[in-house]
Amino acid sequence: MKKVLNYSLIPVIALLLIVSVITIRCKKPTDGLSITVNTSTLFHYTALVQVVDNSGRVPSGLSVEVTGPDAAAVYGLDGKKALTAPGGIIVAAIHPKMEPTASHTLSFNLAITGDNYLPLIVPVTIAVDQPTQTIKLPILNLTVQTAGVASASKTAAAVNGVVTTTTTVTTANIPGDPSKTSITLPAGTQLQDANGNVISASSVKASVNTFAPSSAIDLFPGGQLASSNIVNEQGNVTSAVFLPAGFANIDMTAGGVAVKKFSSPITISMTLDPSFKDPKTGNTIAVGTALAIYSYSTDTGQWKFEQNGTVTAGAGGTLVLSFQTTHLTEYMAGATLDLLTKFTINIAAPWYVKGTATNIKVSAAIPNGPSYNIFDQTFQLDSLLKFVLDGKLPVPAAGSSIVFTFKSIDDVVLGTATLSASATSIDVTLTPPQQKPSVTLALSLDCRDAKQNAIIVAPDFYLLYKPAGAPAANYTVLGQVQNGNITTNQLDATTPYDFKAIFNSHSKEVLNHTIANDNTVGNSTVGYTSFNGKVVPERNKVDIKALCESLP
Repeated sequence: MKKVLNYSLIPVIALLLIVSVITIRCKKPTDGLSITVNTSTLFHYTALVQVVDNSGRVPSGLSVEVTGPDAAAVYGLDGKKALTAPGGIIVAAIHPKMEPTASHTLSFNLAITGDNYLPLIVPVTIAVDQPTQTIKLPILNLTVQTAGVASASKTAAAVNGVVTTTTTVTTANIPGDPSKTSITLPAGTQLQDANGNVISASSVKASVNTFAPSSAIDLFPGGQLASSNIVNEQGNVTSAVFLPAGFANIDMTAGGVAVKKFSSPITISMTLDPSFKDPKTGNTIAVGTALAIYSYSTDTGQWKFEQNGTVTAGAGGTLVLSFQTTHLTEYMAGATLDLLTKFTINIAAPWYVKGTATNIKVSAAIPNGPSYNIFDQTFQLDSLLKFVLDGKLPVPAAGSSIVFTFKSIDDVVLGTATLSASATSIDVTLTPPQQKPSVTLALSLDCRDAKQNAIIVAPDFYLLYKPAGAPAANYTVLGQVQNGNITTNQLDATTPYDFKAIFNSHSKEVLNHTIANDNTVGNSTVGYTSFNGKVVPERNKVDIKALCESLP
């Protein structure tokens, strides 16, 4: 038997009059008014980006700007151009007259900024056979310790913007990883802003963040190792996939102004991952290995080739790459592979029931390459049974391959596939995941007691869930609610969950809710005065009764 959960979706009220399904049911048919403008008929392509703070906190105060070639096509689910990020959730919808075609894949960037967060530029592509997608990626909180990151800072004296004493800042080793970064700012170095103007300050604060290559897929700029915005050694803009042996971010401020340039070079030294293997050679790095060094602009999202460097021996048998630079940004040392611009995974899953929210984790690794995954995302099965990975993966190096692993939401392996040469697609058959009873969640704003059986059905939106009481950063996308319903087999009827609904700038949480064991309204409806009898954030406690009384 299907279990039904009805709960109040409070904060979307102001938006329901714009894009929603509004149905007023009265005692007499002639007393009713029905207005139908369903978002599922307005927006056929959507993308959800879930930005998480790896320190365990929920990102707040984030701003979102849409840039790139097809930025004009991007709207919020409310039909407005402005995008917001409540709780780190961003939903982008494509204007129905500007949708992708077989010959044109949409491409745009989400520039995400916030106080005390490292700016993040997320490249998004939407292909013609990619109606929905979810992208989950972390944003670095610069004020708290994050797993896989080591940080250090120091303040150096200056006179009229000139450093007076040679200053070195070195991060500690990351637990379980030898990676660390050291910078040396020589005495006499003049501090400059992005335009090359001298910053007349009496001190400069230098901050360094070094990232474990094993965390590359989580913390790499843009949330992926692939980029189509790279200035190569010849000065041409090209595409590639980065394979970092080390990377770091360096920030400096003087007199409240960001330091971006120097009158003379500073030195950066990276202690590298000793297990790093270049798939083009099959060799593990050693003293004498040449690696490419690239810089990344957090302002434009563009990578730029800086120079080649040679690995040297460091203290205690470590491997170090040192180089000089006259500007600040993020730096990556490692190898690159050509980008696979078009790639689709065709899924055979006879057990899949159309319309059932089923999430599949997809990871990719190079057996003869780096020890970390080069791709890691969660996809939702739909009737197309395709996962589109255009511009996300590399072309396998000669004599190498890429191995894909497919897992259920519970981390059970459902299948594997191997790509050993450049191709536009591969096929994989997935075994059925552990089947839980099919559960249908019916999400509605119930005003029957307040206004002649009036019922407002929520617009299409995304629903997230997590085990009850788990940190808010653990919210995972369950799927898209359409016409007020979502069906899934990923929920356990005996386990309490926290649910969060996201509709553009509005969100609604229902906490500690166990799916009802029967389908009766009395046992499953959340009343407008009870708020489920649970602790709900104060910001979500809107007077629903007053809203109901305002209806016709």
